[in-house]
Amino acid sequence: NLANRIIPAPHRKVGAYRNGVRAKQVAASPTGANEYTITDNGTNTIATFGTAPNGDRLTFDYMY
Repeated sequence: NLANRIIPAPHRKVGAYRNGVRAKQVAASPTGANEYTITDNGTNTIATFGTAPNGDRLTFDYMY
């Protein structure tokens, strides 16, 4: 879960970096270490990678 919830908006974008390399946001079914989805359940915003981070450094930026 991300520390800050992202307010739902049609133009929201979350940039994710894994060990300093920009990952690709996909609409569904991320595959591999460099693809992810963003979902919001009304309480938390969740980033899901195709391969679970294991000792990786993750950085996120929020764009509106």
